[in-house]
Order: sequence, then structure tokens, then C-alpha cells
Amino acid sequence: MTDTGVALDLDVSAARINIAAFQALLKGKKTEYGSTTAPNTDKKLSLDGDLRLRADVITLPSYTAQAVSMTISKTGDQITADLEHASICGIYLYGTLQADDQGMEMSLNPRASGGKLDESLRCILHEDIGVSGDYDLSGHLTGSGPLKSFPRSLHGNLDFTARQGRIHNDKVVHGVIEYLNSTSLLKGSHSSLLKEGVPYETIVLRGALREGTITLAEGSVKSKDLFITAEGTLDLSKDNLVLNVLVAPFSRLDRLLSKIPIVKDIAGNALVVVPVRVEGTFNKPKVKPLPVSAVGMNVTNLMKNIVQAPVKIVEPVIPKGSEKVSNTGKDPF
Repeated sequence: MTDTGVALDLDVSAARINIAAFQALLKGKKTEYGSTTAPNTDKKLSLDGDLRLRADVITLPSYTAQAVSMTISKTGDQITADLEHASICGIYLYGTLQADDQGMEMSLNPRASGGKLDESLRCILHEDIGVSGDYDLSGHLTGSGPLKSFPRSLHGNLDFTARQGRIHNDKVVHGVIEYLNSTSLLKGSHSSLLKEGVPYETIVLRGALREGTITLAEGSVKSKDLFITAEGTLDLSKDNLVLNVLVAPFSRLDRLLSKIPIVKDIAGNALVVVPVRVEGTFNKPKVKPLPVSAVGMNVTNLMKNIVQAPVKIVEPVIPKGSEKVSNTGKDPF
């Protein structure tokens, strides 16, 4: 310690750290642990050095981090945090963060292997959206800039795969099924899935984040009842999505092809798939018809790769008087 500053080199271990209480302590505010008074001095001392922190639990404003291991370094006005390990909502994180008076810079890597999807989603969204299964997640996120605009500076990629679960309340998937049930070709064919949920084999989501928008390069749901493929965008800052979707409704399709000659003549040996458009807010996405001419090659090739067969995109007829499907929910896919 000198007249102008303090140099620290500390190792700190704790069972639990409450960030809100710690911040209040530093600011001299009253906390549940008692009142504190910030030191009153006209002389500003600098505090530099390294703090190696190990904590079983760190309580954040909205989440809880477990098994935290990190090193915090301060030099002048710059603070650097090297996160070696932390777990939030079952997702392991590691990376670095730098902050100063100008803003912050971050490089973060999320990872999960064999996590429980329903538990992680409930933790992240603070509600149960009824999607179960085991999942793997990998990705890399970076960003830099002033604190006010920092969220929009984030960019990177995410790769998500879930296995052997059931989709109960997801409104995009349910909206697509409701749309299929409203068409003359597949009317009522998948009504049971709306009540019982959709059992699936795999869900795959791969995309890139740029300026607050996720561009979904690959989205698919593989089930014994139907296959779904999707591409599009999810704007996190504006809370809306735009997806082009193809659906192959299996269970009803075999009977239809054997009983309706005109459909069989159109499709030949190809698998009939139905195009739809999903757009709107995350809370109220709407499902409506998508013209065959608007279906891109990427989403078509995704379907071909999943079914391992030729596909025939068919626009089903919606009976007069049927309303376009709209639904409410919290989480896309």
C-alpha cells in the first residue's frame, strides 16, 4: 500500500456470495445484513491487483451461478475477468470480459452435454413451456462497445440438439399442427398431438447471432408423426420472428396417398410436404400459408436430408370460413 493506491493479490473462497448485497455494501447502502457507511475521504486511492475467486454459489439478480471459478484483475480503470468455469441453468460457461469507462468487451463460450431441457428452459425463461428431453449445446459469443448498446454488439454462433422428448406447449409447433388440421387435405389428422404433445426423436437448431438477430440456418424437428424443417430470423431486440417452414405429416399421409388418386398422381413416389409461414412476436406468432414459389432451396434441402427421399411441396386448400392460425406462447421452437 502506498499513499496513492493499494495493490492486492488475494485468493477468496466462499460457499455463497450475494451480488446484490455485495454491491450495496460497496455503495454504503443498508442491506439485510445491517447498515453500512461508505468511507468519506477527499483523497482518491487506486486499487489494483488480482482476485482469484472460488464460490459454490453466486446469486445474481435473475439467476444463480454454481461452481464458479474466476480471476478478476484490475489495472487502472480497466477490469478483466477470466472465467474458468461457471454453471447457469445447467449450461457451463467459460471466457473473458474486459470493462473500463468506455464500455466492455466479452468472449463467452456456452456448453452443455446431456442436460435436462425442461429444467434449463424453466430456469432461463422463469416458466414451464413444456418441452422435455436431453440436450447438447455449444457456441461462441463475442461483443464490444458501450454498455448501453452492448447487447446489440453481440455476435457468434449456437449449435443445439435435443433428443427423445416431448413438445407440449411450444406455440410454433402447435400452431403448425393447427394449421395442418385446418386444411382440407389433412383436416383433423393430428388433433391428438395438440392434446398429448408431440413426441420427438431429435430437435436441431443451428444459427448465427448478429446485432441482436439470430439467423436460423437450420431448424428441424424429427418425430414419428411429422418432420418439420425451418429457416428464418429471430430478432431478440424487437421480440419477433419470421420463419419459412416445411412440414411432412407422416401418419395421415400414407392413407391419403393410397386413397386419393389425384394426390398420388401429383406426388408420384415423392413425399408430400406442406409449406407455411410463421411470423409475429414471440408471444403471439401467426401461422399462415406460404406459396411454393417462396420456399427456398435451403429449407427444401433440409427436408430432403432428413427424410432421405424426394419431396413434393403441395399447397393444401384451406376451406372457406377457416381462420388463419394464430397462437400465443413464450418460446419459439
